[in-house]
Amino acid sequence: MKRVLIVLGIIVALLLIVIAVVPFLIPSSVYKAQIEKAAANATGREVTLTGDPSLSIFPRISVKIDGATISNPEGFSAENMIEAGAFRASLKLWPLFSQRVEVGEITLSDATVSLERLESGEANWIFESVEGTEEAPEETQGGSGGFQTTIARARLQNAAVFYKDRETGADYALTEVNMEAKLTALDEPLLSKGSGRLNGQAFAYEIDLDTVDDLTNQRPASLVASLETDYGSVSYDGAITLGDVVELDGGFEAGSQTLGTIIALVGADLPIRPEALKGFEAKGRISGPTDALQIDLSKTELRAEGVEIDYTGKLSLSAEPMLDGQVEVKADTPSQLFKPGQGIAGLTIVEDLDFSASVSGPVSGLQLSNVVMTHSGDLLDAGFRGALGLSGAGSLNGQISASSEDLRGLLGAMAVEMPEGETLRSFSLGGNASGTFAALSLADMELQLDDLTAAGKLGADMRGSRPRVTADLTMPSLNLTPFLGTSETDPNTAQAQTTGWDDTPLALDGLKAVDADLTLNAGSVTLNTITLEDALLSVGLTNGRLQALFRRADDQPGFRAFDGGWAGDMVLDASRAEPSLSFKAGANGIAARKMLDALIGFDGLGGVGEVNLDLTSSGKSLKALVEGLDGTFDTTLNDGALRGINLAQMVRSADNLQGLLTNGELSLASFQDAISPEAETDFTEMLSGLRFENGVATIQELRLDNPVVGVSGSGTIDLGAQTIDVRLVPRVDQSAQGGGQTIGVSGIPIPVRISGSWTDLSYSLDSAAVQQELVARARGQVADEIASQIEGPLGGLIGEVVGGGRQTQPAQQPSEPSESTQTEEEPNVEDQVRDRVLDEAFGAIFGGEKKEEGGE
Repeated sequence: MKRVLIVLGIIVALLLIVIAVVPFLIPSSVYKAQIEKAAANATGREVTLTGDPSLSIFPRISVKIDGATISNPEGFSAENMIEAGAFRASLKLWPLFSQRVEVGEITLSDATVSLERLESGEANWIFESVEGTEEAPEETQGGSGGFQTTIARARLQNAAVFYKDRETGADYALTEVNMEAKLTALDEPLLSKGSGRLNGQAFAYEIDLDTVDDLTNQRPASLVASLETDYGSVSYDGAITLGDVVELDGGFEAGSQTLGTIIALVGADLPIRPEALKGFEAKGRISGPTDALQIDLSKTELRAEGVEIDYTGKLSLSAEPMLDGQVEVKADTPSQLFKPGQGIAGLTIVEDLDFSASVSGPVSGLQLSNVVMTHSGDLLDAGFRGALGLSGAGSLNGQISASSEDLRGLLGAMAVEMPEGETLRSFSLGGNASGTFAALSLADMELQLDDLTAAGKLGADMRGSRPRVTADLTMPSLNLTPFLGTSETDPNTAQAQTTGWDDTPLALDGLKAVDADLTLNAGSVTLNTITLEDALLSVGLTNGRLQALFRRADDQPGFRAFDGGWAGDMVLDASRAEPSLSFKAGANGIAARKMLDALIGFDGLGGVGEVNLDLTSSGKSLKALVEGLDGTFDTTLNDGALRGINLAQMVRSADNLQGLLTNGELSLASFQDAISPEAETDFTEMLSGLRFENGVATIQELRLDNPVVGVSGSGTIDLGAQTIDVRLVPRVDQSAQGGGQTIGVSGIPIPVRISGSWTDLSYSLDSAAVQQELVARARGQVADEIASQIEGPLGGLIGEVVGGGRQTQPAQQPSEPSESTQTEEEPNVEDQVRDRVLDEAFGAIFGGEKKEEGGE
């Protein structure tokens, strides 16, 4: 037995010697050629070993290759796909007899791999075997042909991987890669760590996997992993399960202080400036498959220039990310986050914002409840408490407040073009808001705009080409004067009648900035010098066309003005190149003096009565509107007065009219008391009808009555020039019995002329009309007398010449003079004119003047 054991020992020793010696007896060129051929057949590429390989079998199997290259197919940038430096591997011999593969060490040094995809989509890492792909042998039970494999140490030293995609332009470089791993058994932990640079940025990692066996058999395996980079870090501590989709269940932490650099590195085209993004931190648990991860965040913080965002709660990364948690936002000028021209419209107005809410639902349609928002800034102060919905057009329901001391600056920052003016300086707003972001309504609203205050309902619809406002408002007062481009008249300065109508273009562009449907119930509405009281107005504004109805139920007056009630409508159309105005209304109980003074600056007529008007005009200024006025204006006034003249007093001086003719002219010397600023003509009733054309009113009808004096009139009122030229023909009834006697000379009425500027009216007797009628009468009488004294054609011809072409009448016997005529001692005015006409007639006939008695 002993001898047998010795023999067996010698045989084993000889075998070991043979195993140790044989590799040295086989030339390395044989290994080299066979390795190159086998590799070339497997890859379909040219494989070259740059150094001689060496093989050692005892006491362990060792392989060493000093260098190798694998070529690239034609058309790729680099000549070789892989250029490897030294490769060393050692395998323990004795464990093989126990079906255990124990790798002592595997080291690959100085390897360079160039991966590339062409524009055609062809990639150099896809290999084609020359001899075809052989069917893989069926694995034995255990997955390793009955062998158990362990790796004491595997190292990758100074490796580099370059990737270029000509199709997408992606270009990455993984350099200075140093890695090592340890696996003592498949059911023992796998440990690995390493470092390198990605596109020049350093990274380092560590992996501690409890068993490879669990991982490869799709059982949960415990994993502790971390990655540190120049951009940030991420770590995971929990279970991992490999399958068709990787599943995780554990805690994680992630953070970065260079978030903007990551965005730039990824190449995402975002409207946000990458350099504005600062820090990011997240901590929590993660579970589920990687295509539907459930993340429970105990901490999420995002820091950027002017913005801080905190979130705690759940995040579901399914087909569409879902949130269920609490968010807080603090923002200080967040507009600086965005690239020029790519920010949200109006975001520049946000300066100091605090926001908190409970959020739930998909990211594209979040629902926010328990919202508390406050904002303060130079242009806007605002607050909101309630709920928001971000799906579709969005929704809003809650209490809102907003105010600004620089409304024009606020609208300008929101890209709303505003015409120049002194209006829209400030506002404050509060109420219960509901609706969508583009169509919002406010109930229980309180509004202040400049000096206006209002309460009621308000709605704004931003979905059209222009904002549309709807409102049902109650306000103590509404002053529209500043919005029409005019200013209120200073009571200490002269009004329009002293300075003329304002020729400044009306600032009506504001009417084109918004459409509106408004119902206004105002204590007073002021339009320049006009004040409407107890006003109920229905206003429609569309594309610059403003229509206002002021009627209550059953056409009851919609407002009170000048002490009376009014009903009607007004249209101010600023949609055209030349604005137009139409005003149709009826009123009763009107104080005429107040109305005329406010409308045209004339205060010479008083009384209370009815007014009906239908007026239209067009023009770019108040002056142009007045000068273009067309239409009708009818009034009936009672118990009034015409200021500046006392016609009754003039009537009482009628007996002296015979003596007022001096050198062919009538004098007003006897009427100084009747014509003065303090004089008035009272009337019980006055009827007037005016027809306007191009700003000039022609009197169609004018009648003024009182128990003593009745007046009829005619003439014109030029609103543009602010002048009057009116003739009043008075008649007297001194006994007040209704028998009117016309004031005049020999039955010829003497009109009273009122003319001049509204502020400097002059009153005179229209003597020219009397003179003309007297001369005409005298010529006729003289012509008849000549024709009766000189018979034949000569008398008729002379009579016709003297009468100014008037046909003479046959001679008649003079009637007996009346008793009053016989007793007259002094010639009347008509006789004086007759004598003058005779002198002129004979002078014309005989070529000279009539000779006086006693003359030559």
